[in-house]
Amino acid sequence: EITPQLVGAKRPSLDLRTGAAFIFSRERESEIDIKTPAANAALRGTQLHVEVSADGRTRVQVFEGLVELSNAQGRLALKAGEAGEVLVGGVPRKTAVLQADNILQWALYYPAVLDPDELGLSATEQGTVADSLAAYRSGDLLGALERYPDHAPQSTGGRLYKAGVLLATGRVDESTGLIAGLPDGHPGVIALTRMIAAVRSTPCAAPPAHRETASVHLAESYYRQSKGQLQAARHAATLATDLAPQNGYAWARLAELEFSFGRLAESRTALDKALELSPRNAQAHALRGFVLAGQNRIGDSRTAFETATELDGALGNGWLGLGLVKIRRGDTAGGIADLQTAATVEPSVSLFHSYLGKAFRSAGRVEASNRDLDLARQLDPNDPTPWLYSALGHHQDNRINEAIGDLNTLVRADLTILDDEGRLYETVIGGESAWRS
Repeated sequence: EITPQLVGAKRPSLDLRTGAAFIFSRERESEIDIKTPAANAALRGTQLHVEVSADGRTRVQVFEGLVELSNAQGRLALKAGEAGEVLVGGVPRKTAVLQADNILQWALYYPAVLDPDELGLSATEQGTVADSLAAYRSGDLLGALERYPDHAPQSTGGRLYKAGVLLATGRVDESTGLIAGLPDGHPGVIALTRMIAAVRSTPCAAPPAHRETASVHLAESYYRQSKGQLQAARHAATLATDLAPQNGYAWARLAELEFSFGRLAESRTALDKALELSPRNAQAHALRGFVLAGQNRIGDSRTAFETATELDGALGNGWLGLGLVKIRRGDTAGGIADLQTAATVEPSVSLFHSYLGKAFRSAGRVEASNRDLDLARQLDPNDPTPWLYSALGHHQDNRINEAIGDLNTLVRADLTILDDEGRLYETVIGGESAWRS
């Protein structure tokens, strides 16, 4: 909670009563302090995670910068790579650092993959969760969770539906708890397990051929993409639409893959179908924004991105697109703010930090740019994008050797980013306006 009284102070404070928050900022001075039941946290940092348990216990882990934890019992300074804990009435103390991937699981984006029509819900069960089902089918995942009744499902299909809604809204532990004990070979279990493996980049056995459903194919599409197998991902998405032609999520998935291959007409056809079936699908609206931007319809594109962020404020793609169209229209500060939001709501996505680094560079904030490009490389060593933007930045500074070094690394990392390797070298080294493109 941020109250009006606190906002009027010199530095506003975030009063975190319970739950968790990830804070990311590239401002030159810290924008906010944190108050919890156990301690106050004065931020001199740019990346940190804070979690407050039901009993008020506060845990802080610092990824960048400095944080000072304090209460009446003492003070503790934490620097990057350190973590601390405070009990209510206790002295702040240092604790073991946890893997970032583990503590940020709640911030990962898990697309919806289950087709409710395949779960075998009885008429009674469908009536019990009718409002939630209607929201889910419309693409409104947050609404599906909000409208889920105070009901403990007993059947396999009922448990899977609730698990699918929980997973698609980021509540991973609750979702996996619901599917624990269900038959491993059930298509719904296979789909959710495969989807979790795709997001976490963990191995997962291929689904049996006789268990292939639209849900399984949809999850398989994401899993194949996580392995860099884009043709197979598109094929799986096509099979999902063939098996479930009324599933808006399947059509949205196919649309984004068609778009990634430059098949614009096919992408628009699939996207129109997706929005017809699931008009509140935030990811589909974000994709529509990118399609419109590609047609240079910037005003309509911005409207689509704003719709996506209104439907789901935790969707990084919506904020990414909104930031890019603002920058395109000359609002660099507003665009950077939106790109920072994208990197905050989905902190483990390398691409958001690559675009943020590029935006900072265009605004003359070289140090901030380098920090985000370095962070992008750490998050995904196989992503060539930060190397490309780093090369363009070095070229802008007339540091040609460093630019060539970055391009060499980029080419070794992934040749597929280049339509014509020679043309890219000529563009960067020859001084054409590659930075704007």
